[in-house]
Amino acid sequence: MKHLFLIFAIITSFVSLSQSSKKYEMYSDIWILKRTESGRNTMILKNQSESDGNNIFEKFDSLTKLADIHVINSILFEKFNEFRKDYNIPAAASSVKLNKDCINMAKHLSIKFGHLKNKPYNYAESIVSVRIESLYTITKQQDINEIIAECLFDAFIPCSSHTDMLLSNNKFLKFGVGAYQKDREFYIAVRYIDTRYQ
Repeated sequence: MKHLFLIFAIITSFVSLSQSSKKYEMYSDIWILKRTESGRNTMILKNQSESDGNNIFEKFDSLTKLADIHVINSILFEKFNEFRKDYNIPAAASSVKLNKDCINMAKHLSIKFGHLKNKPYNYAESIVSVRIESLYTITKQQDINEIIAECLFDAFIPCSSHTDMLLSNNKFLKFGVGAYQKDREFYIAVRYIDTRYQ
C-alpha cells in the first residue's frame, strides 16, 4: 500500500514534463514544484503523509461524484485570470467562441490526447490532463469545484512553454478555456487568438 500511495502522490500526468520551468514559481494551495534527479520538474502534494493512503481509494470515488464539470467550466475563466494575477499579468480578454471550442477540445482530449493539427498562424493552444488521484487532499468541507478549477492551471507550470502561452501579455489576444471530466481524469484546453490577424 505504501508504494502504491507514493505512486499516486507523485503527479506525472502532464504534457512535456521533460521541458524545464526555470522562470516560474508555483503558487498553489495544492501542489509544490520540485526538480527530480533527472532535471525534470514535477509537482507533488503539499503536506502529504503516508497515513493519507488509508482512505485514499474511497476519497477518489467521492471526489469523482462531487465534481461538477459544468460548475467548473462556469468559473474557469475567472480562475484563469486569478492564475495570471499571481504572476502580475493583467486579466485576459475572454472569447465566448474560444471558450466553447476549448470545452469541445477538452472532450476530444479524453478520446485522443494531442494538439489540434493545422492551427492558424495567429493561434496558440496548451493542453494538459490531471488525474483525480492528485487531488485527494481536498476535503468535503471545501468547495471542490472551485479548488479543481483553480489547480487545473497549476498543472501547466512544469512546462515553461505552456506557461508562457497562458501568461502571454498582449492586448490583442483573446483567450478561451475549457475543461472536461472523464472517469477519474480532468482534461483542460487553453487557446488564444491574435485579433490583429483575423
